[in-house]
Amino acid sequence: MYGVARMQGGKILEFVEKPKKDEAPSNLINSGLYMMEPEVLDYIKSDGFSMLEKDVFPKLAQEGKLFGYPFSGQWYNTGTLELYEKAIKEWKDII
Repeated sequence: MYGVARMQGGKILEFVEKPKKDEAPSNLINSGLYMMEPEVLDYIKSDGFSMLEKDVFPKLAQEGKLFGYPFSGQWYNTGTLELYEKAIKEWKDII
């Protein structure tokens, strides 16, 4: 399961980390890379431990400061070494 974003244009209105399928606000998942302003560090808890997906992204979305790009091309889950190796093999056939 993945974090799911509900969007309007490029703005992420809501971000829910790993919702149940029937509770997901859309079919747009959180994937790819992040570009952040230094001020995002202010959203990290004072004890120094925060998870972007659970602690930071939902707050940024509530404040209207979170944006995304709905990509419709090929995407690979590379969360494990096995999935990464599989993606490399499949990607070679695409290029």
